[in-house]
Amino acid sequence: MPARKAPARTATAKKRAAPASRNQAARATPKKAGRQAIVERKTRETSIAARLDLDGTGIAEIATGIGFLDHMLDQLSRHSLIDLAMTAKGDLHIDFHHTTEDSGYLVGEAVA
Repeated sequence: MPARKAPARTATAKKRAAPASRNQAARATPKKAGRQAIVERKTRETSIAARLDLDGTGIAEIATGIGFLDHMLDQLSRHSLIDLAMTAKGDLHIDFHHTTEDSGYLVGEAVA
């Protein structure tokens, strides 16, 4: 009697995601999904939130309260084809400096 061969087994390996380290979860980093980011910045002078998509189509929704800054961020979005939504509230009755500076920080953080 010839020996029977065992049926061929097809194994499907399931990969498990590595658990996140404690330090990774504790870091204050922007929420990113692919090439998108949602970031916020709150200081004594400003409260700013931004949403950015590097793979966008150049759509901008900007409301900083500073006309020229709104225009420049709109142009950045349009010509780089980055979708950018930003709302800012700041101490504009004193100066535009803090709102402008913190808006720049936020765009940089979102792109990084």
